[in-house]
Amino acid sequence: MDKRGPEKKPLNWLRSRFFSNKQSDKIAKENELPPQRIKLIYENFREILALNDSTLQLISDVEDRLSGKVAFSYNLIIGRIRRAVMDVFMMVKSLDQLAGGKYPDLFDSLRNVKRGIEAGIPGQKEWSAGPLIMRLQDIKAGDAPLVGSKMANLGEVRNNLGMAVPEGFAVTTAAFNRFLNQQNIRERAERLEELLEITGARVTGEACRELQQIIISASMPIELERAIDRAHAEICVTDTCLVAVRSSGVAEDRAASHAGLFYTELNVGKGWLFDAYRWVLASTFGIGPVQYRLKYGLTSEDALMAVGILKMIQPQSSGVMFSRGFENPGEDIVVISVVAGLTDPAQPAGNRGEELIYVTGREEPVVSSLLNAHQIGLLRQAARRIEEHFGSPQDIEFVFDSSGKLFIMQC
Repeated sequence: MDKRGPEKKPLNWLRSRFFSNKQSDKIAKENELPPQRIKLIYENFREILALNDSTLQLISDVEDRLSGKVAFSYNLIIGRIRRAVMDVFMMVKSLDQLAGGKYPDLFDSLRNVKRGIEAGIPGQKEWSAGPLIMRLQDIKAGDAPLVGSKMANLGEVRNNLGMAVPEGFAVTTAAFNRFLNQQNIRERAERLEELLEITGARVTGEACRELQQIIISASMPIELERAIDRAHAEICVTDTCLVAVRSSGVAEDRAASHAGLFYTELNVGKGWLFDAYRWVLASTFGIGPVQYRLKYGLTSEDALMAVGILKMIQPQSSGVMFSRGFENPGEDIVVISVVAGLTDPAQPAGNRGEELIYVTGREEPVVSSLLNAHQIGLLRQAARRIEEHFGSPQDIEFVFDSSGKLFIMQC
């Protein structure tokens, strides 16, 4: 055993160790973060993680909607994208605070991204721009944003093809927007697709009915009422004159359209004219059109409604024809459905009268108790001319008046 006892450390060594530990503690204490700073770092980091998760989820949702898997409200998704841009701004701000201001360039990059997003979003148009009324003799295909697809096509048939159509005029989408600007109608209308996506058809259906009742009961803007009165007086010089009040939506009759979902009223006298106009506008916001717009991700502009007002023709016969057959569109066939008098759109096609098929080059004539050979030939010629002009197969509504003259009613 070592009898010298415990080894004694030199005094200088002990002194150096004491003062070294004391200095280290002092340095550690000086570098220690205050509780407020730790809390700020924690909150910023937690916010970054939450906002990042939210942004990634939005990107996934947008991809699903663009793929066609999920129906969506265009206005709702644009709103969510704009909120996401603000979320990313908050992420950048929190990250810059965590790093002590080392990443100022991130703000410039974010501004560039935001400008790119806004450039890809259609801007808000001047809702009330344009004339309230357009006469049919002044309408061409390029006027579709103002007069809707149906009236633009009818104007083309009259003014470019020189074919007979009824006298009439269009109450434009500018008039529609002027009407919506009163009584907060527009704000309620623009929320319907969003409401449908969030709450479903039952709640939205009730909101649609409420909005439609507001439209039907609303007063007409005085300048619009006067414009319709003047145009109506030009085509109707007697009190017994009747008109058709027909929908002509901007997006109507497109591949993804609201065709058949809107209101049309026939045999309208002067006393019912403004009411019929309001009913057509109200039909724009029925649950069916709202579901259609949600399904195809259409915008508020696709809900724009013009209304065609056309002088009624007392028909000898009327109907609809298709410029091509359904089974073989390449074959030179015209399919004609015709009835005596006025076509009743509420009846199924098979119960409305005769179904005729005109095949070019066929030796046996097409026999009809409602149309003579000359009228069948006129229909075939009209179908080919209209199809050639518009560049695709057409379905065409027609009327022969009491003198046997052919009028094109819609294409």
